[in-house]
Amino acid sequence: KFLLAFMEDSGWYLPNHEYADPYYFGENAGCTFLTGTCSNFYEQHFCSSSELYGCNSDYSAPALCASDTFYTLDCLVRGSYEQLPVAAPDYESVCYDDRGQNIDSPAIINGVTLGEVWSVSSRCAILQTTDGTSSTGYCLDHQCYGWNGVQYDGVNITVVLDPSDPIAPSETITCSRVDALSTKSISLITNREIICPDVDVLCGTDSDTYGTCYWGHYSAAEGKCVCTAGYTGTDCNTRDNTTDVEWSEPSPAVPAPTYWVPTLPTYDTVCMSDFPDTQPYNGEWTYIAGSENTYTLPAYEKSGGFLYWLFYHHAWLIGSELGGDFSFCSCQTSWLTSNIAHCDGLWTCSTSSGRASYVVCPGEATDPPTQAPTTVTVAPTTAEPTTAEPT
Repeated sequence: KFLLAFMEDSGWYLPNHEYADPYYFGENAGCTFLTGTCSNFYEQHFCSSSELYGCNSDYSAPALCASDTFYTLDCLVRGSYEQLPVAAPDYESVCYDDRGQNIDSPAIINGVTLGEVWSVSSRCAILQTTDGTSSTGYCLDHQCYGWNGVQYDGVNITVVLDPSDPIAPSETITCSRVDALSTKSISLITNREIICPDVDVLCGTDSDTYGTCYWGHYSAAEGKCVCTAGYTGTDCNTRDNTTDVEWSEPSPAVPAPTYWVPTLPTYDTVCMSDFPDTQPYNGEWTYIAGSENTYTLPAYEKSGGFLYWLFYHHAWLIGSELGGDFSFCSCQTSWLTSNIAHCDGLWTCSTSSGRASYVVCPGEATDPPTQAPTTVTVAPTTAEPTTAEPT
């Protein structure tokens, strides 16, 4: 919705806001969601321990609890994860993907098999130990009840044991609106309790149509399911490949325009300093020839460690593996620059910050050479080729 509003304010577009997917992360949390600390917010957004797995912010899928130093500094956030094995590359472990019943392994809790469900009415429910030290999200059947024209009164969550047994014992946990984020006991599984969800987020507030749409959401204004890109049908459960874009090489007979793009200058060395002496980051890092690939541009090496630029995070990282997401230290620069010199004092590590610059450390020979930005060729976008020069 924010993106569509931004496009509308540009004056060039008049979007239909009914086609915006609901987005619940931080919804109605106020400015303190950006300025406050992680502990100020309930666990549907953030978590306090890597042992506290759960559900993502809209309860569509199970989620792990992990740090995200690129966007939240020291916060632990909930993020969806893929179950293995997968049946298709597009399988995302969401509870309403009914392929899950043939993919995900049965959940075993205290020797009891939990009958997880993947269907249009399935959502993620958090089961935690009674002492609150560990939790996990599971796909269970949810039935919203009590629509009053504005919102639902609550939701019934069904816990079933041993899905292979047609007469397996089951239990229904009722969570009302006032029960949100509180716990309720489960008699079928020892040492486990369920955390009741936020009813408005899980069931929706648009209309009495919970469990109608798979890959999309119901729009009362449109009177139908509005499907996510890539899906179609009345229930949004049919793949739609008509919008796929196939890449083809441009014809040699058509001249391709050239555009100047800023590339990272390549230096022979990078000098790191002011990191604690207990850390091996200070000193010269040597440029790795041929490291300007899709992920890292460029990269440097020192004592088995790597210093590299990861373009899709727009960040400099120090890690043990070239191009990996896991890092010991990171520095996310402004989207307007990728100069490592702008990381001075901005490194986020397990220790304090340090400095980095494209200079030779004290005691070394001469300043390394630089490489000017290069020109690349791309496919033409208009009938007449154009050239944009650097400013």
